[in-house]
Amino acid sequence: MIKDNQKTLDNQKTFNMSYWNEIFSSFKVLSKWEHSLNNKKIYNQTRLVSVKDETFLEVKTQLDGITFLGDMRNYKFIRKYVWNVHKIEGKYYVGARINGRNVYFHRMITKFQMVGHINRESMDNRICNLQETNHQMNNLNRKLQRNNTSGINGISRFGNKWRFQWHEYGQRKSKVSKNLDELKEIKKQKDLELGNKNGYKVDYD
Repeated sequence: MIKDNQKTLDNQKTFNMSYWNEIFSSFKVLSKWEHSLNNKKIYNQTRLVSVKDETFLEVKTQLDGITFLGDMRNYKFIRKYVWNVHKIEGKYYVGARINGRNVYFHRMITKFQMVGHINRESMDNRICNLQETNHQMNNLNRKLQRNNTSGINGISRFGNKWRFQWHEYGQRKSKVSKNLDELKEIKKQKDLELGNKNGYKVDYD
């Protein structure tokens, strides 16, 4: 009886919990995991979830515990392939093996030359989170680097001073000062001018 109760409790945890709960305060699980068999092939499990009261799909990948988000309109497409995960520069990206090569999901569902994840979550592949971008735009929307010493991207130690570096009109520029607060103010102004979101927290909801 105790084992049965524990099994029920574990199932409830599996149904309700996801690491997406930690990212979106509005995240809710709407259904149980489902999978189907087709020609003896097991398709990835999916379940209905909601973010800000809008319904999406959460999809299991071949890497245990790692899921991605997608749109309902891509349901048949999502069920068509087995999804794998690749780690690039500390981030996970989901893709499938098609005709002998790996193709990323976010590239499959858009016609963009280069795809950017607006909220920086590379496994959030909802259309509303994908935008056409380029290397310059992508570099303006990064998390705070782990080896950062100033607490702000773009500002780092330069001998016994601080140096703020940025790109403007295709040119690399810099400003050096002993006063960190001065550089922070300069950076804020430049960020507003250039649309730089590096190091700033994302409001997911």
